[in-house]
Amino acid sequence: MYSYEHEREALFTEQGQLVLLAVRDAAKFLIGLAGAARMQEIMDEAVRKLGAFDTWTFTAALDRLVEINDLRELPTNGWGQYRVFVSPNQMGPA
Repeated sequence: MYSYEHEREALFTEQGQLVLLAVRDAAKFLIGLAGAARMQEIMDEAVRKLGAFDTWTFTAALDRLVEINDLRELPTNGWGQYRVFVSPNQMGPA
């Protein structure tokens, strides 16, 4: 089971930093194109840039970007891969 508190540590390794940057760049690119991006599309774009990586590290990277206010997550009622992210300064549901 995913635990951000546990998986967060992986982000502070060299590989974790590469994943964090790939996820950030992918999210910003997709948000720039469409105004919002789903978790699945962010992962697909990050994998195209970086290659395969651990899903929990990817999820922790997204959670970290939200934590440091680099992304904002919109509320959804669905599966994790359908989580939606926008820029932190975009208007919309909090």
